[in-house]
Amino acid sequence: MNSRPDVRDRLRVALRSAMKERDRVAVAALRSTLGVIDDAEAVDIGGGPTAGAIEESAVGLGAAEVAR
Repeated sequence: MNSRPDVRDRLRVALRSAMKERDRVAVAALRSTLGVIDDAEAVDIGGGPTAGAIEESAVGLGAAEVAR
């Protein structure tokens, strides 16, 4: 097993240090970097509907209601 910290761990340590030093530029850059990494690892929800909202909407009275 790898005992070295991964990139996110090192960035979080650097973020804490920058926050303690009140380095606003570094804090902003590190937060942005962590956000980009988290977004890149997010689960792909797949392709959405190709048509617009109206084309995919239910038609008729009560068509979109849940059965009770």
